[in-house]
Amino acid sequence: MTIEQTVEIPADHRLVIEVPPEIPTGRAKAALTLVFETETTKAASEKWVNPLLGLAKDSSLTVERFMEMQRKDIELENEIDKRRWGNEW
Repeated sequence: MTIEQTVEIPADHRLVIEVPPEIPTGRAKAALTLVFETETTKAASEKWVNPLLGLAKDSSLTVERFMEMQRKDIELENEIDKRRWGNEW
């Protein structure tokens, strides 16, 4: 699970991490990555537009349909392998 949050670093340089209540208790490995926002990166991120945005807006293909197509392709490949190699695998 990834939790991302923008924070202000206070003068005492202490951050408190609060995790959502649905996270189970117990040991967990946590990694902290700090990416400092500068005026240049802030301006660049505000101007950036995802080039893929709207690429498939007129398509009738859904994620569910795509996954079904992938599943059928895998089944077909498995059948071809069985014919080619027999039941060895």
